[in-house]
Amino acid sequence: MAIFRQLGDRRSEAQTLTHLGFALQEVGRFDEAIDAHTQAADIFRGLGDRRSEGMALTGLGITHREMGRFGEAIDAYTQAVAICRELGDRHLEAQTLTNLGVVQRRVRRFDEATDAHTQAATIFRELGDHRLESIAQNHLLKDRRWWRWRTWHDRVRRHRAFHITDLRDLSDTLR
Repeated sequence: MAIFRQLGDRRSEAQTLTHLGFALQEVGRFDEAIDAHTQAADIFRGLGDRRSEGMALTGLGITHREMGRFGEAIDAYTQAVAICRELGDRHLEAQTLTNLGVVQRRVRRFDEATDAHTQAATIFRELGDHRLESIAQNHLLKDRRWWRWRTWHDRVRRHRAFHITDLRDLSDTLR
């Protein structure tokens, strides 16, 4: 990387930072991975290389997700999706939407997760990528299962609260 800096080769420096970010992530050095992906995204943005910037942002999102920083992961993925749409890169858009949906489900934003996975599955189907379409569909099923569980759990909680109130009223009446 130092050689690329000395040569003034910003593109190669940013590409190296992106690869370094993924390698650091693999060995659990997440803070350093975030720094590498952030630097790469900044350099690519400065160069006007939107596709590489989007890929660096996706790497940043993955690293944030691995660290449990879900809000920051959502921000990075959302920026990456916007870049993919701007460039018309439907395949990368669908992959990033899949990642975004996983994190949204994790923070219980089920409607948004379902929307992201539905969009991803549709794009993969249109592109003829049946393997990734099935992965997006699997995530969609998980979103719906979590949605049903949450809905059931909320009904049970309301039901219990209602009956607790009834029991308190009855207890007050009997006193």
